[in-house]
Amino acid sequence: MNKNEVLEKKNIIMYAKKIRDIQENQINPYISLIVSHLSNLYPSLSEDQSSDWAFDVMNADSNSEVLEVLERVENILNVNKQKQNEEQKKNRWVCCVCGKNTFDVDNDYLSGVDHLSCLVQEEIKSNQNHKFEFLKKELNEIKDVIRRLDNKLNELESNE
Repeated sequence: MNKNEVLEKKNIIMYAKKIRDIQENQINPYISLIVSHLSNLYPSLSEDQSSDWAFDVMNADSNSEVLEVLERVENILNVNKQKQNEEQKKNRWVCCVCGKNTFDVDNDYLSGVDHLSCLVQEEIKSNQNHKFEFLKKELNEIKDVIRRLDNKLNELESNE
């Protein structure tokens, strides 16, 4: 490398350092202020997101472009809020029997937010339990009648 090339590279390094110094001393404090105001204006933005948007604001060529950046932030936050609201709505659609989400199930297969099939199965189980209880009660009544008849028969045999 010749002396001229070395001198040119030293100049480039010196200018880059001056730019870094200007960035550090003059621009970064304003970036911090913009980040702070973005965070105040849009509390749902993370600090990293606010920093990214602050650089977009800084790189805007005019006040109207700054306003366009702020509108983009608002639009993105509104879309995110709508998505969150949609998720909250979806989360309320849960079958009380099986616990699965029913948001995307056709209304023809639902009763309220519950699967019709789950409700029918529950009804069948309930009916089977009622039938079992009824049969158990009937069997106990028959056992009582048999016990009474057996006691009567024993009485009659002992009287003979």
